[in-house]
Parts: sequence; structure tokens; C-alpha cells
Amino acid sequence: IYGFVSKPDYLKGSAVNQVIMINGRRVKHDGIRKAIYRAYTQGERHPSFIVLMEVNPSLLDFNIHPQKKEVKFSRGLRIFEKVYMAVRETLAKEKKNIETSIAIEGRVYSRGRGRFQMVVSEPKNERQGEQLEFGEVPVKSELQPQYEYTPQNIWQVHNSYIFAQIKNGIIIVDQHAAHERILYEQLKNKDYSSQALLFPIIVELTNMEASIFEEYEDLFKAFGFEFRKLRGNSVIIDKVPSIFKKITKDFIRELINSLEDTELLPERFDSFLKTLACKAAIKFGDSLSQDEMVALLDQLFASQNPFFCPHGRPTIYRITLEELEKRFGR
Repeated sequence: IYGFVSKPDYLKGSAVNQVIMINGRRVKHDGIRKAIYRAYTQGERHPSFIVLMEVNPSLLDFNIHPQKKEVKFSRGLRIFEKVYMAVRETLAKEKKNIETSIAIEGRVYSRGRGRFQMVVSEPKNERQGEQLEFGEVPVKSELQPQYEYTPQNIWQVHNSYIFAQIKNGIIIVDQHAAHERILYEQLKNKDYSSQALLFPIIVELTNMEASIFEEYEDLFKAFGFEFRKLRGNSVIIDKVPSIFKKITKDFIRELINSLEDTELLPERFDSFLKTLACKAAIKFGDSLSQDEMVALLDQLFASQNPFFCPHGRPTIYRITLEELEKRFGR
């Protein structure tokens, strides 16, 4: 599998210049197209792309369309995963030269069906020479002015909520939900590195868990996990994403079990990201320093959607001066 994708800032208003070629035949495949769109997360704008694939014919079915313009894979959702991860990783990296190509190795199908190399690079266009800026956290958000606060007016309550004085009242921030939002967006943008564990963790998996883990090895690697396999169903975890402050055997098994369904639908992939963010986020009861609270609020308001955690729960509750005065009969 290899091809070309357009820069995130060069998306179009209509779906043009989109080509999928499988074994030399131009086809339609909603799964591949959705995988590419999912990697951009840019609303209703459309990327341009060329995807070229060579696949064992025995794994393809062209008979679902009279003119053989559509194709079905025997395990097509593995293709969704590979295309999504390759495009996402490419877009997430800043490039010094627009003609730089990124080679990504992985398995099209698990259980020893061979390896492939995917090269995803940007087509030449009038924006040539600009650097890719994808996944960066802005220093300030457009929402920040109406929620302006100062470090001396921030405090923690019950090691669970952060109170901050703003111009026209106060805000109460759920520290766990807020951190979940921050980490979720970092994971989507791959805005983090891997860190080596001081003491590698040995995880004993059940037969089912080992099978799931083998299916999704590339997914774990893409998010910064490094591991070694032992005999049987044992796995040694050597490196984890740097966003994790604490890692346990149960956590690794929970991640694996979150992928128990055999189909990696977009919704299930997003659920995997949410699980990662939830488990890595600070918890209720965690005491935070003044600097940590300030950093948390700064990053929250710099996120794309600061008012809700990835699961849809509110992160911020605002109380205006008018509401307070009304409560006290003023």
C-alpha cells in the first residue's frame, strides 16, 4: 500500500482528486475513504488522495458491483486500521520539506501474511514549501478572554475540583474530565512521545486476550507502546506513551479487552482513544500544585472542545456574579 495525501490546510469544498486503485483497477471503497477522512478530523472539508494497493486476489470480491467498480475485502476493516494509522501518523508529523516521504511498516493482515510498506506524502501544489502544522496545541484559545484567570485566583477543593475566579464570576472545573479532554486530543494528534519503564511489566494474557493483542499489535505500537513477546501468552511491556504516569497489568489487559470486537470500526477506534485518555488522566483525590492547576486550565482552554470530556460529560461549570448575588438576596 502506498500513495499521496494533501496537507490539512489544503482541503477542498468538494470530493475531487480522490483515487483508490487496487491491483491496477480503480475502485470505490467507503472503508478506505472513511479511514482517510477520519485521519484529518477537519469537519466537512475534503482531502485529495491517491491510494495504490496490491492485494492477494483471493482476499478480494469484485462481484458486488455489476461493473466491478466496488470491492469487498475478506477482512476489510483491517485495511481501515492500516490506512487510518498511516495517514494519521503522516499528518501528525511536522515536515521540514514538503517532499519528504514517511515510510511506515506494518502487517496488512495479521498472523504472518507478510509485511508492507506504505508511503504517504503530499502532492506538489502552490503551497509547496510550507511546513505541516498538525497536532500542535495553540498557546491561547479563542474562548480564553471570557474565562480569563490569574494563578493567585485558582484553588483546589477536595482534591477533585478546581475553582478559578474570572471577570464575571467563578468557574468550577472537574479535574479528571478536563485532563481527559486534554489527553484525548493529544492522542488524536499524536502530540506525545514514548517513555521507557524503569521496571518493564510482564503481562500474562488469556488465549482470547493474546489473540486480540496479536490482531492489534500495530495499533499499540502506533500509540507509543513497545513490547516483547515471551513464550505462551506472556508479553513484556518496555515502553508506554509519555502521558501515562502509572501503568499496571490490569490496565494493559483492559486496553486489550476494549478491542474485543473483531471489527475495528471508527467508533471502536475512538473508544480505544477515550479509554487511553481516561486511564491516563489525573483522578479525583489527586492533589495538584498551583503550577499543575494553572497548566491544566491553560491546556484545557487551548483544546478544541474545552467544555466537555471525550465521553460528553461537562468539564466546566460557570457561576456568574449575578447568580451569586441572587442567591444571597442582593
